Amino acid sequence: MRPVNIINRGMSWIYSSSFIDKFYRFHILRKVLPVSVAIEINNNCNLRCVGCARTHHNYKSKNKVMSLQDFKKYFDLFPWNVFSVGLNGFGEPMLHPNIIEIIRHINTKKPRVVIWFSTNLLAGKLETYDKLFDNGLHHLNISVDSLNQKIADKVRTGTDVKILENRLKYMIYHYVDKLNFSIVISKYNFKSFENLTNDLLGIGAKRIVYTLFVPYENNEMELTEEQKQYVYERVNQYDDKVILGRRTDSGFYVKKPCTRLVKGIYIGATGQLLPCCFFWATDLSLGDLNKKELKKIFFSKRWTQTYKQILKGKYPKFCGTFNEPVFCGAMHQ
Repeated sequence: MRPVNIINRGMSWIYSSSFIDKFYRFHILRKVLPVSVAIEINNNCNLRCVGCARTHHNYKSKNKVMSLQDFKKYFDLFPWNVFSVGLNGFGEPMLHPNIIEIIRHINTKKPRVVIWFSTNLLAGKLETYDKLFDNGLHHLNISVDSLNQKIADKVRTGTDVKILENRLKYMIYHYVDKLNFSIVISKYNFKSFENLTNDLLGIGAKRIVYTLFVPYENNEMELTEEQKQYVYERVNQYDDKVILGRRTDSGFYVKKPCTRLVKGIYIGATGQLLPCCFFWATDLSLGDLNKKELKKIFFSKRWTQTYKQILKGKYPKFCGTFNEPVFCGAMHQ
């Protein structure tokens, strides 16, 4: 059975399930190509967020835009078993000049693939979002950290909350079942995240994901343990309309090998295969699609050795460790 036949329980991502994790931990099944792909079509952005690598770091792929020709070249290398394609990275996908053609190409080549991406909803015209859904876009993750202009200026510099509010109402009215809303909670919006949640639910939002702020350079924004516990407790008040990302049922992180490296692949804007979508530095690349085929990179000795080290709990320095705050928190799901 192709994996795509068992997905689609609302907006849930089956490739984050424990079943898929266990499936890919067996070394014999390491020979199976990944089921999900994240591809960064654009590394430009219209905002400057305090929780984003673009704000604090310079790197080779910064501000790069993947050409439509290169996207098609990379996409056509994807294996048959891919059922999820996210057009995500550190940029705003809606700034890509050929975003409609990209969605159309994916849907034409692999019509049963789930296509999604995250957006701040402030780039491009609303009509473009309509065309994307018409051409096969499955769902959007909309990032909203505040509808208060003063707070938005701090956490997502460049946000016009009046425009954002109007766009939120439009999108919810037309596409409510295709939307996830993401709120990154930091000390800047800790006192207002509940009001924001109620505002979103009040205009019809059906699924909100809380993510705790993970610092790059600005540690003063990180929540205290008391504040984190408060967020854990508040999640349960919303009848499954609100969930907390990167946590266990108890609210505490657990030791668990990260399977991102084998159940999914991440292609940066310049064609580099990186360990996951939280990586921006091209010197951490595991291969270049402009020089090698996907299969040769994915089944290379270097890729296999990296994954074996991760299975043993030995992560790249970039990831941090289990006993310290980590950059992404991905291995603590």
